[in-house]
Amino acid sequence: MTLKRWQRVSLLLIYAALIAALSLVPAGSSPIPLSIWDKFQHFGAYFLLMALAYPLTNSMRWRLIGAVLVIAYSGLLEVAQRLAPGRVASPQDLLANSLGVICAFAIMASVSLWLRHRGKQNKAK
Repeated sequence: MTLKRWQRVSLLLIYAALIAALSLVPAGSSPIPLSIWDKFQHFGAYFLLMALAYPLTNSMRWRLIGAVLVIAYSGLLEVAQRLAPGRVASPQDLLANSLGVICAFAIMASVSLWLRHRGKQNKAK
């Protein structure tokens, strides 16, 4: 099943809103308990957000801008956490978020290049 562009954008925005909601829930009332895997959760959440954002354009320039925007969104949420009771901004969380974005971008770009190269090889045969 292939999603239409508006459906992919909607999915991205809904997921971004979910991340914001979970990031800004006051400490102690979080539906997801924190554990030693907290940084992996941050990494995974932003890895998936970037994986959803990456295919929205075919331009590498706009994909890079998208990655920067996702990292900026992450930073904005970290700063906003200072306003939520019992929450603090964490540079370690921002680092984990950023690494998730960077890894997703690198994997998606590599797969995209590989598929493009593979398509050119098949056309040459």
